[in-house]
Amino acid sequence: MPSVLGTNLLAEAAGAITDFFEKLAGPDGTVWLDAFKRFLRKEQCWNNSEVAQHGSVIPEPNNFDTFFQTRPGLYCSNGFRSQIVSKAKPTDAGTIFKFGHILFTKNLSDEQIEAALPVFHLFDESGVCTIIRLMIANQWGGSEGKLLNNGDVNLLYTYDFVVRVYWRVGDRRWVVDTMWRHYGKRGIGNQVFYPTTGA
Repeated sequence: MPSVLGTNLLAEAAGAITDFFEKLAGPDGTVWLDAFKRFLRKEQCWNNSEVAQHGSVIPEPNNFDTFFQTRPGLYCSNGFRSQIVSKAKPTDAGTIFKFGHILFTKNLSDEQIEAALPVFHLFDESGVCTIIRLMIANQWGGSEGKLLNNGDVNLLYTYDFVVRVYWRVGDRRWVVDTMWRHYGKRGIGNQVFYPTTGA
């Protein structure tokens, strides 16, 4: 006979708790812990979004100033080059970057987006340049990959800016630019990347 604590319910929860502990001990533990804290505050844990995790090994040293030049297939705004690229330090070959992304299913402000992300969701300039360079190189010409290539926007947050990456179908080129954080709404279908290494 179940006790006043509800033995059957506790037994059912035990499996879920074990699974949660295993996720906490995994490579994405900080993401799960952050979501759990929002759950305890009765906030939306995943913000009705799709969450994915990735890992990439940098195949060769990054020369950001050379790569992020406007040319056929790529447009880099002056703001991105002066605000981000100029401050980025080269990344050594063999460096492993781990990052996740969330695909949003409704219009959200920067504040709402960042509230749904892990605490350590900001990239530094080197991280932003490394991840964008790697993904654009892998999707040169607008091919399929981790970046959305349908005209929707890929977002990466730094301390001061939001870096936007999107495929401009009419021009057949990737566009990389920057906007100040906390400026307006981000549309349905956009996705945001965040670092998980060292979080």
